[in-house]
Amino acid sequence: GKWGRALTLREPAQRAALQQRRGEQETDAWRERYRRRAGIEATVCQIVHRTHARRSRSRTAAATHLSHCLAATAVNLIRIDAWQQGHRPERTRTTHLCRLLARPSK
Repeated sequence: GKWGRALTLREPAQRAALQQRRGEQETDAWRERYRRRAGIEATVCQIVHRTHARRSRSRTAAATHLSHCLAATAVNLIRIDAWQQGHRPERTRTTHLCRLLARPSK
């Protein structure tokens, strides 16, 4: 940026709360809760990318709700078709670098 980096100095109470929350992220209970949220976020991402549902094409709430329901149904049908074709969802995403490192060198 134009002005370089910024340093944020927090008050001791804010810093302690932030450190406590960061420490909670290392527990199994937090990871279990986040795993559920990550699945929901992945579903929302798939709906947005597959059906272009970022913006509503309708003005009324009822029509928008209907378009959301149709988008969710479409993604469910896509997932069912993929499952029947033998394309099982991956447990986690593999980065391009990890795929390159996993290849045997010639």
